[in-house]
Amino acid sequence: MLLLASGCAFLTNPPPVDSVGQVAPPRVVDTQAEELPEDPITLEGPTVILISIDGFAQRYWDQADMPALKGLASAGSRAESLQPVYPSKTFPNHYSQVTGLYPEHHGIVDNSFEDPVSGQDFDFDNKDPYFWLGEPIWITAERQGLNTATMFWPGSEVSFDGDRPRYYVPYDGSIPNRKRVDQVLEWLELSDEERPRFLTLYFSDVDHEGHSYGPESASVYRALEEVDESIERLVSGLEERALLDSVDILVVSDHGMEAFSQDKVAYIDDYVDLSTVQIYSWAQHMTLDAATPEGLPAVMEQLAQIPNVRCYTKEETPAYLHFSESERIRQAVCLPDEGWVISTHVYADDGEKYSSGATHGWDPTYASMQGIFVAHGPHIQQSYVHPTIEQVQLYNLMAELLGVDPANNDGDPKEVAELLR
Repeated sequence: MLLLASGCAFLTNPPPVDSVGQVAPPRVVDTQAEELPEDPITLEGPTVILISIDGFAQRYWDQADMPALKGLASAGSRAESLQPVYPSKTFPNHYSQVTGLYPEHHGIVDNSFEDPVSGQDFDFDNKDPYFWLGEPIWITAERQGLNTATMFWPGSEVSFDGDRPRYYVPYDGSIPNRKRVDQVLEWLELSDEERPRFLTLYFSDVDHEGHSYGPESASVYRALEEVDESIERLVSGLEERALLDSVDILVVSDHGMEAFSQDKVAYIDDYVDLSTVQIYSWAQHMTLDAATPEGLPAVMEQLAQIPNVRCYTKEETPAYLHFSESERIRQAVCLPDEGWVISTHVYADDGEKYSSGATHGWDPTYASMQGIFVAHGPHIQQSYVHPTIEQVQLYNLMAELLGVDPANNDGDPKEVAELLR
């Protein structure tokens, strides 16, 4: 018997491709909730569930009341932290997690940006395959004969030469977390031929509250408790289906969070004539071009005078940032110190813009930007704490758990080998 979430519509089967190679509209399936299946579920082959808690800063771990998540960590593994890629923002990091590539190689160099080559704009809703380089893990799995399902993930609605997850839900932030969890459980009840072997799940609550009220707010910790209830719903659902010991669960976050302060604003217009530059990103991560090719040296000299800010030409960006090889990266990159932002007097609204809330995007080595990693399952070490892991290492870990050959990536399988039994 098939159990599916009431009111949730998802896309099933790779969409057909028409004669000119364009993806035709996929079939939408509406569902109704039913009772648990009467017969036990037996999984054929390894199964991986990848869960993102957006904006879960590592420093929340000790303070948060999250018995379900900490129970998974206690019986499985966790990392001291999960280090984001640069910039430490949502889309670049989620896509690095599933491709094993740094943004300079997978092409998603910011949450939003203008592509200098095509002149096209990228934002949250962009599904144009032109922007999405590399091969996400669900495509790797699909191309090697495994069904996959994505309950939200950046890039999961994109066609890769006609290939997509077997099942995917178009992003809709209004779908409650409990229905997201139920959809994952229901996919696991499909027949052996239809059941996905790789699944994703995404929660945005913690990130939203952090942006709105700051990382130390009571709202963030309430959100953490609510997300933990969703994880408990998943764990209980797996136990009811006798699947908890058959599924490998990975829980990750994309970045941390740091509060704004009116005392930590560096005003670029105090040092640079704004008519000589075109600025594309502000605040915690600034990218810009000189207005004329010959003007870049003078602009760099002016940028060097800004206190609490490091600025580099694209070619001189420190190697540890892995942020220089893409044509989508602008001529200059500026990194403010931890907690500092770069702005103009007009943009900062005379100091009011940065008076409350928080954000992310800073140097990925900063403590405030660190995320979490928890793993539990039959192929995961028990009661183990791993040193800090970089986001790009997760792709190889998932490929190993699924038993598929990874595509070319920037990770090193040896970096995560000790997580495996």
